[in-house]
Amino acid sequence: MILNLTQIIIPMFRLEKDGTFNDLCTIISTSVQTFYYISNFWINLIIAYELNKLVRRSYRRIKAPPPSLATVLTQCLIVYLFAIIIATWTALPVSWSPISLKE
Repeated sequence: MILNLTQIIIPMFRLEKDGTFNDLCTIISTSVQTFYYISNFWINLIIAYELNKLVRRSYRRIKAPPPSLATVLTQCLIVYLFAIIIATWTALPVSWSPISLKE
């Protein structure tokens, strides 16, 4: 399958002439930043929880097994899906979105 770049590049030039290209870049940038902040916060929260569990067990002299690969992957998948949903929500051009294109 050959990718036709004219379908991507030409609409970008049209957006730039209309003055809405900067709005599109702002929305994409905001969505990426939202994804980063949300995923970073929740991943750090999960790491802190796992460390707290390890420290509490260590204090009681109980051997703490590491979390299984399935647990780690499930936690990461849930965090990233949640962050994708919130980041997409910030980019939607609807009135109830945090960034609304309607004036």
